[in-house]
Amino acid sequence: MGPLSAFTPSLTGAWQNRVVITEGALLTRLLTVKEAAELLHVHVNTVRNWSGNGLLPSYRVGKRADRRFLWGDVQKLLRKSSRR
Repeated sequence: MGPLSAFTPSLTGAWQNRVVITEGALLTRLLTVKEAAELLHVHVNTVRNWSGNGLLPSYRVGKRADRRFLWGDVQKLLRKSSRR
């Protein structure tokens, strides 16, 4: 049996496929810099700066050490910014 996708109805397009369920294990998909920037409504360089300054935790993946972000970390930053 292949992976099943769970969709979040409040999101559209590329944002719908956030969680992949594989043989009973729940795996969260990591967001790219571009995806995080679109969710946060900021430029990609702003996301990179926030990552470098520790405001938004990131993970480095692949040979190029590209940044990836957890969906929950982006949500926390959105909640924190919406309180202002």
